[in-house]
Amino acid sequence: MLREPSGRCFRIGSNGARAALEVRLDSSDGKLIGKPDVSETGGWQTWKTQKLQNR
Repeated sequence: MLREPSGRCFRIGSNGARAALEVRLDSSDGKLIGKPDVSETGGWQTWKTQKLQNR
């Protein structure tokens, strides 16, 4: 169970479509702890690490 982390890293692949990743505690309707924009990585099979700092 995720409990108020100071930050998390996510591996993301994106073709450039406008998107954001919602990070919530405990469930899909839990407390929103971050919503970083997803940056273009060069394609679905080109992965980059994006770090989320808590708000």
